[in-house]
Amino acid sequence: MEQVRALHPGWEIVFFSDGDCREFVANQTPHFLELYDYMPKPDMRADLFRLLVEHLLGGFYLDTDVWLNRPLDKAAELTCVFPWEREMNRAEYDRKSPKRNRGAVRPLQVGNYAFGSAEKHPFLRGILKELVSRTANWDASAVKDDTVLYATGPDLLTSVKYHSFAADPS
Repeated sequence: MEQVRALHPGWEIVFFSDGDCREFVANQTPHFLELYDYMPKPDMRADLFRLLVEHLLGGFYLDTDVWLNRPLDKAAELTCVFPWEREMNRAEYDRKSPKRNRGAVRPLQVGNYAFGSAEKHPFLRGILKELVSRTANWDASAVKDDTVLYATGPDLLTSVKYHSFAADPS
């Protein structure tokens, strides 16, 4: 956080503890509180929180272990920016992508450890809608690590990107 502050003088930088996250959800998006509390893993609650806070307020979200070597000023000029986490193999990409998108040159997975957006960006709205859909009929007691990736993590974001938005991964 010291590096982030040093690179962004004049920016408002806010840290949310676990308690702050739950309080934010309860006060700002109470219709998500039951789902937030039902999530059995802390990283799932963190995934939901970061999407909610960004959707409602805009700005940038960074995991506390993200190290920046330059300011986010250029990225702040964009309405929505996410990192590419890794390149997927073709079979994995084909499972996550509708046929119309399967010509992408580099099938990339979207990361959620650092991102920024304008308030109420349609990509974030689409991710939240899909998150609710993916968790509607699940058994929280059966959640495993791969469930986290699917329900609230990078698989969720990647699927929404390739199903709902332009396939150009540049």
